[in-house]
Amino acid sequence: MKYIVLLTALLAVGGLAAAGDPAVPSSDFGSQLAAAAPTPVAASAADREAVKAILKGIHASMGAKGGVSAANCPKAGSEKWLALVLVGTPIPLNLVFQKNCDVQGKLVIDRKPFPFELQLRHLKGIDRVKAVMTPQVIPDLANKVVRVSILTDKGTLFSSKEGDVLGFSSEYHVAIGLDGKPAAKPTGEIHVTRFHGRPVDVKEVLQFD
Repeated sequence: MKYIVLLTALLAVGGLAAAGDPAVPSSDFGSQLAAAAPTPVAASAADREAVKAILKGIHASMGAKGGVSAANCPKAGSEKWLALVLVGTPIPLNLVFQKNCDVQGKLVIDRKPFPFELQLRHLKGIDRVKAVMTPQVIPDLANKVVRVSILTDKGTLFSSKEGDVLGFSSEYHVAIGLDGKPAAKPTGEIHVTRFHGRPVDVKEVLQFD
């Protein structure tokens, strides 16, 4: 499922709104994210603007010609996703750089917290992402969807030239239909807490076009 590959590999760099600090989501997962995040600290205006510029640049590269893509990355079939939801069978993925697959590395998608570290390409100034994801999977039989929420913690975006660029946490919510596709527009938020090792407090809405 291409969408879930994008979720796991590119959640931190996917479709970020360019303006405005959103309200903190009112969901239980939002509360978990707030509890897990470091206490906000004062940061320079220059650092805040630099972080927002990086996020805006990442957003611009998504889907753009020559930008980052996961359209041709390996994906699991609907049967494997159903097994994950119903009985918790993990899904291993082996991603390799190729045309229209700008993500490389191995990960195992699980219903319990799972770490991942993946290489990225075609993102200016960013070439690696590392994080821990904690999913919640809730079948909604009445509406024939599975509601998935994912908390990403201990996230870092790296540059081979500059090292640790951004530290972040994030949350993501989507309803997946029986056909394995999103049944509604996903929602979420990213919270950047570190910029080149310095503490910051920048929140942006995750917007998936």
